[in-house]
Parts: sequence; C-alpha cells; structure tokens
Amino acid sequence: MKKLLLAAALLLWSNLSAAADCGAFSKPPGELEPDQWAAAYACHKENAIVGDPLSQLWLGRAHVLGIGEKLATSTAAAWFDKAARQGNENAAFELAELVYFQQVARGSY
Repeated sequence: MKKLLLAAALLLWSNLSAAADCGAFSKPPGELEPDQWAAAYACHKENAIVGDPLSQLWLGRAHVLGIGEKLATSTAAAWFDKAARQGNENAAFELAELVYFQQVARGSY
C-alpha cells in the first residue's frame, strides 16, 4: 500500500512539475490583447489538463468570453467545476453565476 501511495504521489508531482509557465498570461482572458489569446489559451489548456485549478479557472473564463474556442458556457462550467472541486472559490462563484443566471443547468457539467 505504501508503494502504491508513493507511486501516486510521484506521478502527481511529475505532472505538476511538467506544467507550462503561463506567467506571461496571468491576467484574466478579457484583459489580454487579442494577439495573446491563442498562446495564452494553449498554455492554460496544457496546465488545466494536468489539474492546475488556476488554469482551469482561466479557461472557464475564456470560454464564457469566447476566447480560444467558440463561446461555450457548458464547457466553461465544466472547467469551473474542476477548479471548484480543488478548492478554488472564484471558480465556484463563477459556476454558481452560470447556474443562477440559467446559462447552464445545475449538474449538467
């Protein structure tokens, strides 16, 4: 059991350490210049896939604005949900707003 936990911890650590540096794109997507959107989206998507909650929040906001890919509140809700489940309170708030304003159905993400 200890070996299994150690292997899981090492795998998680290796995924997080392999994350791209999106420091140049730390602003919310709506505050970036249009010529930065593609690079920022690619960087944050790479990090979001490996579980970075800040990049998941960023991607959710990008999808609400239609940056990087088409406008998709259902995709935004899915990214907000992933980040919120990791304790990101801003993502939880963003998700609650989508549900409250009936942009997505509760639990559809």
